[in-house]
Amino acid sequence: MTTPVYELLDRLSDRVGVFDRQAREDSRAIVGSLQVTTNGTAVAESKLRDNVINLSAGDHGGMKLTKAGTIVVGSGDCNVTRQVVIDGGLIVLRGLRFVARAADADRNNAAALVTVSATSKVIFVDCVFRKADKDFGVFMTVASGGRVNLLGCSFIGGASATNAISNAGAGALVQQAFGANTSGAAHANVIATSEIT
Repeated sequence: MTTPVYELLDRLSDRVGVFDRQAREDSRAIVGSLQVTTNGTAVAESKLRDNVINLSAGDHGGMKLTKAGTIVVGSGDCNVTRQVVIDGGLIVLRGLRFVARAADADRNNAAALVTVSATSKVIFVDCVFRKADKDFGVFMTVASGGRVNLLGCSFIGGASATNAISNAGAGALVQQAFGANTSGAAHANVIATSEIT
């Protein structure tokens, strides 16, 4: 039978704590490097340009995007439940679900899920815009001069909506291609190509 050497065990137990602490710090560094914005965390453009924001699954509040080159990507079941205001250079949004729920008491997106300013250039890819059926207003409003391209995006619900996309400018500046609009609300001043209705 072997007997443990307690002096060696004591020295190893000190090192195990160090190894555990180092492993936890390494894990935090790896997760932090992914730059994932979890639900409940404010969306922020931390750099002057070329921000990349990854939204995790869950509900996220609205956001104001102003920096040129910003890309916002949604993963999994990612819902943006408050109004999004876009007032800046070229911004890309991919895989987001913009949702207005009548049951949300503090929502501010019943009139418009997304608002695009006159100086903005925006590309939406594979996004879903969903309004409560009793909501009036529009899914998206674009000020005159704003440029928006939507590729593979869908407009769902909002049976009482005035328009899906309301563009105050020239129709050639806002285009919806290869998407769907099952809301029953028409687009205003928008070129829609191969849109399922």
